[in-house]
Amino acid sequence: MKKVRASEQKRNQIEAILKSGSREAIEDLHRLGQEKFWQELLEGELDEHLGREWYKRSEASRQGYRNGYYPRKMIVPGGMLNIAVPRLRNVKEKFTSRLLKNVADIAERVRSVALEAYVRGLSVRDIEQTFVTEDGSPMLSRSVMSRVATRLHDEYLAFSQRDLSELDVVYLFLDGVYESVRRYTNGQALLCAWAICANGTKAMVHIAAVQSESEDAWVSFCEDLLRRGLRQPLLVISDGGPAVIKGITRSFPKADRQRCIAHKLRNIAAKLPRDVAKAIIEEFKGVYYAADRATALVLAEQVTSKYASQYPSAVQCFNDD
Repeated sequence: MKKVRASEQKRNQIEAILKSGSREAIEDLHRLGQEKFWQELLEGELDEHLGREWYKRSEASRQGYRNGYYPRKMIVPGGMLNIAVPRLRNVKEKFTSRLLKNVADIAERVRSVALEAYVRGLSVRDIEQTFVTEDGSPMLSRSVMSRVATRLHDEYLAFSQRDLSELDVVYLFLDGVYESVRRYTNGQALLCAWAICANGTKAMVHIAAVQSESEDAWVSFCEDLLRRGLRQPLLVISDGGPAVIKGITRSFPKADRQRCIAHKLRNIAAKLPRDVAKAIIEEFKGVYYAADRATALVLAEQVTSKYASQYPSAVQCFNDD
């Protein structure tokens, strides 16, 4: 902890999350993004107090010396964050963090901008507007906020513009995330692409904030993947939204397309009574997970015949696409 900045450790954890490549990784990315944001600013605040950055040394300091970190759990809206608070030694006057003193007032703002740092990048102005007191006074100097904004933006550019030709993608998953994140993206949706590669590894390929899951948005998103070198995958998986399907068929004409089974089963379940949905969904699920196509066709015929008259909308949903 004394040799590696806590913010750097958070960055490594975020890179691991991005390599995990799943829809659920968005929540972990959001949490770690908040933690890293706090770390960057706490370390910047201490740099400002000492009058020197991490890598700079001083023969004699009136303000003291860095002395590693101590762990702190920070309760914020929506959960708890694990923060490493920088420590000082040989100080003549106790150092009090203005950021930690005002956690209750700024935690929600940090929660909002932390996700934006990975979907559109942050400017100095974004950070300045986040870290102000109730009377509008800045908590940190502009130079500290500028350094933090530069580091975060450089990381954003490295992720959002990296060369994708090195990824040998076999299965590409596309999905729009909206409900769980709209409070932190000003109502925007997040378009996400993650993949399973030929060597079995997973990867979060790209994330982008858009106003809506329109056809233009999905086409632009997919074309950006191709522009950055993504090769045609074997199979592209998505929900049944017309816009994402248009994006897939236009940008990945050589790939097969498949409906996401999780989405499809949720759509079928929504058309069934709650008291019977769980049991019936297992029967539909058995079709998708049959050992071979011939068996799947037999099971499909059985389940559609069994429920066609009783739950016609569910059966129609099953047969669609």
